[in-house]
Formats: sequence, structure tokens, C-alpha cells
Amino acid sequence: MATQNRQEPQYHPQDPLPGDDALSAPVRSLGQLVGTLKAGGFRVLASPIVPVKVQRTFIQRIVYRYWDSRKPAAPGYCAIYLYQIASEGSLFGWLYSDRESGSSVPVFICYYLPGPLDAAQLDNILTCLHAGPVTLPDRRAAADSLENLRTPDLWSYRPVRPGVPILSTDTREYCLRTLAEGRLLDLFVPALPQMPAMPVPTPRPDETPTPGISPVVLLGVVATVALAGLLLLLSPGAPVDQTPLPPRPAAQTPLPPAPEASPSQVVPSPQSKSDPVTRSVPGLPTGVPISEVQVLLGQPTRSYGGYWPNTRAALYELDPNRITVAYLFDRDSNRVRQTEASFAQSIDLRVMRETLNGMSNEGMTRQIERGLSRVYKRDSSRYTFTSGLLEGVIERNSSDRIYMAVWEADLH
Repeated sequence: MATQNRQEPQYHPQDPLPGDDALSAPVRSLGQLVGTLKAGGFRVLASPIVPVKVQRTFIQRIVYRYWDSRKPAAPGYCAIYLYQIASEGSLFGWLYSDRESGSSVPVFICYYLPGPLDAAQLDNILTCLHAGPVTLPDRRAAADSLENLRTPDLWSYRPVRPGVPILSTDTREYCLRTLAEGRLLDLFVPALPQMPAMPVPTPRPDETPTPGISPVVLLGVVATVALAGLLLLLSPGAPVDQTPLPPRPAAQTPLPPAPEASPSQVVPSPQSKSDPVTRSVPGLPTGVPISEVQVLLGQPTRSYGGYWPNTRAALYELDPNRITVAYLFDRDSNRVRQTEASFAQSIDLRVMRETLNGMSNEGMTRQIERGLSRVYKRDSSRYTFTSGLLEGVIERNSSDRIYMAVWEADLH
């Protein structure tokens, strides 16, 4: 595995790129990197602003970890990753498995953001991962270097390939909490029909690449990596702890509504950690006015902008670390468009069943009930369903909590 020989560029994240003087948006691209297997072996080409050290980190921490040439992913496979390199920056992007000459070929597209990461930057990174890559360099090109790349407005650019819909409230909360606690983000979320579309907690490898996955093993594989950074007016940040961080799950699929919140549903009172909760937990359906949610549950524990256009999110910690519910509502109509809940394993299955039935507007079928039971009993890690105009998901996340969400099909 060899990288292009060149001097380290003298570059600072706040320095404008050529032609960026008129760029007023808070997001700017900083560079790109392409890795390909050619006659001389695996080479890494990068634009001037990508340090050689970052290129090596990309190869060791992402390529070696997520692609095994001995057991390649089937064509059509897609995944996203986010890897924070302490104060040096963050790597995030997509892994696609394409078919070429009858074989599976990995295509890595990665963006590099120099410097410490803040909450606003993380929010934009997750949005970008959901949307998809900005550009895809030709992996067959014979060029020895790449030019810097400007990233368009995150809210208006058209991705060249689809991203991975991972941005559930649960996933977002996990990432933000991890960042706030000063731990390094290390997220990997595959989205493939044959595989659970949820993050898989994987410990960070040693400095030495995983045994058996070496440049020699990678022969016959062509990997393309487009590396561009997003700069969001970087502000100084405290040093980040090196503790590795497992990713959090994600749910994605859409659904429709139906109001009526039952006053009989009671918010559970705090209980002993060892006692299973058996009281009802509010399972409000889509279509309910947010004012009705507030009448039943009061002011949310946290409120913030939603990922989907024109939405906001309200999150309630009904029993800290055990029961959480959240609602995404439309800013114009103030009606719920997505309803979510997550439970610790200690919560009684009947409570989860009643909550899910309410979330789906009492449209829970025997198939959906069986799907919930299988996830609860650990016979399955994920179950998706459609009920009329609603879509939903039930899955076990990386915190070993059972996450469920129902949304209007035209939301995502």
C-alpha cells in the first residue's frame, strides 16, 4: 500500500480555497482523495489539502475494517461511516459495492473535515450522509493528482448516488451525546436488503491493520475515494478523549397519521432499575397536534430542528435510560408526522405492544406483533412494516434498547 510522495501542504482550515472568496455559506469543501488499485498496487491520490497521515488513517481505519476482499459485500451494498480523528479532523462518507466484470468492487467516497468537531458541524455531516455524495471521481482516470473540490449548499445539492437514511431521533441523540461527552465518534451503518440497516458497534482496531486484510489481499479490488471536507466556521474545541465509541442504531422508513390521544395512557413514574415497568406508556399516532402531546406529557426534555424538511423534534425522557418517546412534527400544521419510542430490555413486552399499537393508530397486526416479539426475544435485530399509509420499524439498537418508529410514508 503506497501513497503519493509529496510535501505536506501548508494549509489552515480557515484559509479559503481558490475561487471561494464569494462563498458565503457556512459549508465549504476542502479537498478530495481517490484510492485505486493499479499495476503497482493500491495508490492514494489526494488534493493538496489532504495530509498523508489522514490518507493512511483512511486506509487503516476504514478500508481495512469495512471491506474484506475474501468475503466481499454483494453488489448493491451501501453503508455510511463517520470516524473522528481526535483534534486532527473527521472522516465520513459512503461505501458502495458495485459490479464490475462479474465481481464486487468497493467504491469508497469519503469527506475530510479538519480540526475539532462541534454540534453544528455534526448536524451537517449527518445530513450529508443521509443525502449522498456530492461528486464521484472517475476511478479509471490516470491522473496523478486531484483538484480541490467545493461543496454546494447541503440543502440544495443533488447527490450523485443515494446516501443511507439513518437519521432517526435515536441516532442523532446518540451522536450528539457522544460528542458532548468528549468521546470520539466511530459510526458505521450498513443499508443492504440482506443486512440489518443499523449501526454495528465495532471496536477500533490496533494501529496495525486487521490480520489477513492487507494490500496484497486487496489485489483485484478497485476502491475509489472522493475526499472532500466540510468547513463549518470551525471554532476552538477542547481536546477530545481517545475512548472509542460504538455507533448507535438508526431507523428509516415513512408513515401517515391519525389523531386521538387516549387520556387513559399514563406516563410511568420512576421505578427501581430492577423492577420491570408494567404501566402504560403513551403511544401517540401521527396526525396528533403537538399541543395535544404537550397537554399529555408537558414540555419536552429536549426540542430541536428535525432532519426532514420543515420539521421539528420533541423528545421526552419518561424514565431516564429506560423509556424515551419522541415526535417529529410539521412546522406549519404543528401535527406529528413521525412518532418514536425506545425501551430498555427490562420493560415489559406488553407495555411495548400497547405503545406500538397506539403509535400505529391501533393498526397493529399479528405480523407486526410477531416482529416486535422476535426483536424483544433477540431472535431478530430488525423488523420493518407497512400499515396503510404508515411505515414503521422495530429494531434493537447498539445501546441494547428496543427502538420503534412509525411515520407517514411521504415524510422520508
